[in-house]
Amino acid sequence: MKFGIFCVFFIQIGNFIYVQSYDQLVTPGVTEAVSSSVGWGGYPNKTVDGDKTQNPYTYCMHTAGGKTEAWLRVDLGGIYNLRSVKIWYKNDRPPENTKRLQGFSIRLSNTPTPVPSDTCYQDPGDQTLPAVLERDCRGAAQYVWFYTNRDNGGGVFLEICEVEVYGCPEKHYGEECGICNDCEKHCDVINGQCRCFKAEHHPPTCNRECKHGFYGTNCSLVCGHCAGNATCDHVTGSCPSGHCAPGWKHTSDRKCDQECDDGWYGLYCNESCSDHCLGGPSCRKTDGVCLGGCSDGWTNPQCNIACKEGFYGPNCSHICGHCAGNATCDHVTGSCPSMECEPGWKHTSDRKCDQECQEGFYGRDCGFHCGNCAGKGRCDHVNGSCPSPYCEPGWKHTDDWRCDQECDDGTFGYNCMVTCRGHCADGLPCRKRDGVCPGGCMNGWTNSHCSGKCSHGSYGKACMERCGYCADNEPCNHINGTCPGSCEPGYQGKKCDIEKDTGTSGSLCHSMCTIVQNVCYAVCEKLSQLERKS
Repeated sequence: MKFGIFCVFFIQIGNFIYVQSYDQLVTPGVTEAVSSSVGWGGYPNKTVDGDKTQNPYTYCMHTAGGKTEAWLRVDLGGIYNLRSVKIWYKNDRPPENTKRLQGFSIRLSNTPTPVPSDTCYQDPGDQTLPAVLERDCRGAAQYVWFYTNRDNGGGVFLEICEVEVYGCPEKHYGEECGICNDCEKHCDVINGQCRCFKAEHHPPTCNRECKHGFYGTNCSLVCGHCAGNATCDHVTGSCPSGHCAPGWKHTSDRKCDQECDDGWYGLYCNESCSDHCLGGPSCRKTDGVCLGGCSDGWTNPQCNIACKEGFYGPNCSHICGHCAGNATCDHVTGSCPSMECEPGWKHTSDRKCDQECQEGFYGRDCGFHCGNCAGKGRCDHVNGSCPSPYCEPGWKHTDDWRCDQECDDGTFGYNCMVTCRGHCADGLPCRKRDGVCPGGCMNGWTNSHCSGKCSHGSYGKACMERCGYCADNEPCNHINGTCPGSCEPGYQGKKCDIEKDTGTSGSLCHSMCTIVQNVCYAVCEKLSQLERKS
């Protein structure tokens, strides 16, 4: 038996004809419609007046602008077992006609308020819709809702010209709308399988419980991944809210049994995996975690955060080198952006500025030679300063402690603290390392520093000259050999080194003493003294 207006549609597909023979439940002039708002004279009852004209827009309902949601509610006048819903959308702006409709949903309820959450169809919103479209919408309901809160450009709108709803009276099913058999509440509109009053009961007799998470004939099918860990419909396997848990998606059957495509994750599978996952852009589909870790320079489980400043490389575990201007290095390779390093550091071809200057060098580009630190200590590779306050002998430092300045002329030794004696030959300064006179000593001076006078009885260059016969055995002048007073008897000249030719016995005696000195030397000396007194 048929109810409402009986409509038969013949659709030619190849050599087959599909016959739509469910009741059309919208009755022009009887069925009422209400919308969330009205704009441009688009009253909601235009969708149930039987007129399918789609152009111009004056034949269609239209919600007002400036809203965050839009809905149309069609009242069927009683509860029906619904099969599908068909709409004619505004068709006056090709090819943009249905752009505003993308992402809409069809919802069912048995009360006029509030807007229900039970969704029998959810448009994925990622494809162009035809101006006339029919969608499965199975369930027992009095009110059919069309809902959107999505701004597809220009605002949130509904612009529907006509609505038709197909199905059977409550507790009837199939193309002939036969009576459901022994059902507790109502049956599936297509196959007549009972929908039990309690969701956990097992159809068709509703006297046996399905375990949580199973559905279908003999409860043999496993539910998909419904949002909030909700159990699926025990007959169809669809999720009650129409929403899936993160990492899963559904098609029009709302089963949430399909994983996100590779490269996508999260709620509605609308988050793209990071390009920095090791092994490619694939990530865990529930939360986007890169299971193989991150490529160099990236961190956090989703590998979508660059290394913090000062770090780079695998797991951001390497510390940046010393880039010029305190610039941060490249978070992937560690290279410095300007190819220049801070003073005291150098880089190789990788431009990391992570190598100290080689020993003996310091400063920018390691271009300066270290000074002469005491003990051959290594200077600071940044500023060239010596580790101790002392320099190698012959060198001094100023406030920079670099030991890179020679001692001033006339000084030598550690930190140039010793003064040269000033007796070097030709007026030359002493050697700054050890105070040695490089060209020997001035006349009358001896030892390596020319600090000692010639010893008694010598004088002149290198003290190689012998003094003459100064009276009373006085030493001669150590520089020029002159005697400070008179000469010994028998000698004359400033140096007392010239013998007098007197022919005295003393002189004669001395001549003879050269022959028999052991016998007469003492006698001769006595004679000489007497001659001097005379």
